[in-house]
Amino acid sequence: MKEILLIIVIGHIGYGVHCQGSWDIGYIEVDSITARQIGESVKIDFKHFNAGSKRTSKWVRPYVTPQDTATISFNGTESQVIEKRKIYVDQGSFNEQYLEIVDQDKLLIKKIYDSKLVEVTSDSLKFLVTIDFYDKQSNGREGRNSSTMKMLWINRESLDGIMIKNQ
Repeated sequence: MKEILLIIVIGHIGYGVHCQGSWDIGYIEVDSITARQIGESVKIDFKHFNAGSKRTSKWVRPYVTPQDTATISFNGTESQVIEKRKIYVDQGSFNEQYLEIVDQDKLLIKKIYDSKLVEVTSDSLKFLVTIDFYDKQSNGREGRNSSTMKMLWINRESLDGIMIKNQ
């Protein structure tokens, strides 16, 4: 009887270890972004400060692990954003990646989880972004108070690429 129980326990643990991990993030480098991606939900990836070194990896991780900062402009008002990447040893979820807008407001946090590519030109990309407002005490996306949508142009030279959701 003990052997059967031991086999069941070890089998259950082994099954759980075998099933761990998932990765649903794809990546398109900025030079490869075309009109084919218009309408897709994307995550914006700003140029890394060490942009002089060309990345040649076929995996997504080297592209998305840095927490880069950038300045964006909505209707002439500039804001600084920080890339927030939640990448684990064996897992990376498209829905967990976001940009956080640096703001002096002590009560609210502004995050951009949802971005859609809407226009592509030779030197810039236009995105429709949703800015979500959260209380400082909120935990996760469920604590959202409100949202607003804005159009945003970004020069290609400011980007490394975009993340897309793999099916």
